[in-house]
Amino acid sequence: MSNELPSDLVYNIIASIDDRKAEDELNELNRPPPTLAACSLVSHAWNDICRPHVFRTITIDHGVKWHSRLSFLYFTAPHLSKYIRTLRLSWDSEIHTASEWIPACLKQLENLDGLYLRSHLVPSAPAVPMPFALGVIALTAHIKRLWLETWDIVQDASDLLPLLSACSATLEKLTLRIYAVSHLGTIPQRQDFQSRRSKPVRLEALRKLELLEGFDPLPQMINIECPNLESLTVELDGGDRWKIPSWIPAGFHELNLRVAVGIDVPLLQSTHLSSLSISISHIVDHSYHPVITWIGTFLRDLPFPEHLRQLTVKIDSYSRGLVRPIYPCLAEYEELYQVLETLLQYKGITRLSLIIAITLVPGLDVCARDEEGEIAKLEKVFLHLLTSGILAADIVFQRPSGEVLGRWCIGPRHSVI
Repeated sequence: MSNELPSDLVYNIIASIDDRKAEDELNELNRPPPTLAACSLVSHAWNDICRPHVFRTITIDHGVKWHSRLSFLYFTAPHLSKYIRTLRLSWDSEIHTASEWIPACLKQLENLDGLYLRSHLVPSAPAVPMPFALGVIALTAHIKRLWLETWDIVQDASDLLPLLSACSATLEKLTLRIYAVSHLGTIPQRQDFQSRRSKPVRLEALRKLELLEGFDPLPQMINIECPNLESLTVELDGGDRWKIPSWIPAGFHELNLRVAVGIDVPLLQSTHLSSLSISISHIVDHSYHPVITWIGTFLRDLPFPEHLRQLTVKIDSYSRGLVRPIYPCLAEYEELYQVLETLLQYKGITRLSLIIAITLVPGLDVCARDEEGEIAKLEKVFLHLLTSGILAADIVFQRPSGEVLGRWCIGPRHSVI
C-alpha cells in the first residue's frame, strides 16, 4: 500500500499554498510563501510539482551577487528558465562591467509575462551598454506587465519607445516612476528606432497605467497611444499642479489617486469617471481638518460628477510623538459628510468606501475600549448611508510598511485600496 498522496491532491495543496496574484508579483513585498520551499523537499514528485511555483517569480538584485545569480541561471540551471513568469531585475554600476553572455541569458527567459526593471545608477550616469539594453528589450517581447522603477529618460521620453514597441501588442499594465530627465537616459538611443520614432507606438492591449511620483515628472508629450486605457493610477507628492498628460486618452473610467496633504489639487479636465479612489496621507498633530478640506476642494472640481458610481476615500494618518492614536472627532466626520453630499446629490453613487488608516509607530498603542466610541461616531454621522447599504467604513491599524494589524468595520464589505 502506497503512503504517497495522489498527485492531483498534491497539485491542489501546492496551488492553495501559493495564493499570490499574478498582477501583484512585481511588488517586492509579494514574495513566495516559505512553505513552498519546504514542500519541494518532501520528495522528487513534490519537487517537480513545486518547481513551477517556486521559480515563477525570481528577483536578481544589484550588488555583489548580481553576476553569480545570472551565471547560475545561464550556465548551471538553464532548465529553470521555462518556469520563470515574473522577473525583478535591478542593477547599479556593475552593469558597465557586465559579462558578454548576459544578453543571451536574458533572451532565454521566453515565458515571461511580468517584468520589473530598476536602475540604481545616479542621475546622468551613462546609459546601460547596448548589448545589455538589447537583452532587456528582448525580455519585454510578449509581456503583459511592465514596471520601470527610478528610470532616467531623455527629454521627450523617446528612449522608452523601443521597450514599449517590443510589447505593444500584449502589454496590459504599465508602471512608471521617473527618477530624472537627462540627456542620456537609461536605454541608449537606437539609430534604427530613431528613424521610425515619428510614428507613435500604439499600445492596443494597455488597460492599466500607473504614474508614480519620482524626482522629475513624466513629460506631457510622449509619442505613444493607448486608446483602450481603462484605469489610471497617479501618485503625487508635490511640485507644480498636475494635469493629465496629453497622450493619455480621456476615455478611461477609473482613477486611483495617491496624494499628500498640501499639494495643489490635480486638474482632471474632461474625464468621465465611474470609479474614483483617493488615498491621501496626512501627519496628524491634532486635527483632520486639512485633509477633509483638500478632499472637498478636489471633489468640487470633479468634472461630470453625475457619472461617478464608486468612490473610495482613504485617509492615511501618521502621528508624531504621541502614545495614543488621534481619530477624527464628531465635527470632522460631519464636515466630511457635507463634502460627500456634494456628490451624493447626483444619486449615481452606489458604493462608497471610507477608510481611516492609522499607522502605528513605536510607542503608539491602540486601546480596545476605543472601538465602541469610534464606531458610534460613524453610526451617528453616516447612519443614512450605512442603513441604505451604500457606505462601508473601516478604521484600519497598520505598520509603516502597510501591513494591516487590525481593523474595525461597519457597513457592507466593499473592496478597498
